[in-house]
Amino acid sequence: MVESVQAWLEELAHTQTLCQARPGLADNLKLLDTKLQGLGTKPSAKALMDMYQALEKSTLSNHHVKALQERLDFWSQQPEGPLKAQMMPQQLDHIYNFLTKQDWIELKHQEGLCCLAGSPCPQKR
Repeated sequence: MVESVQAWLEELAHTQTLCQARPGLADNLKLLDTKLQGLGTKPSAKALMDMYQALEKSTLSNHHVKALQERLDFWSQQPEGPLKAQMMPQQLDHIYNFLTKQDWIELKHQEGLCCLAGSPCPQKR
């Protein structure tokens, strides 16, 4: 998450520089809003404050700053949800949905895995 917020802050700085160099491009600021929408989960309070402060110091037009602040307001009002990124083991149920015919043939020839392929398991000797 921090990397995504950091990337957005860097994009804001680069966009400001671009708009100063090429004022005609100022209307094409959808990328910043798109990146805000793409954060996926609610940023931390510190990250939100960093983003608000960056917008307050921004050299972008008031119209664009206000639109981006409204997007941040939306994020700040979102609850902490079940979509929070977590490190945890994955579980694959119904493996048969992901195996090809050739995979099944190879599994049949592997010791101890023939039960997966629907064949009766040989008795251990």
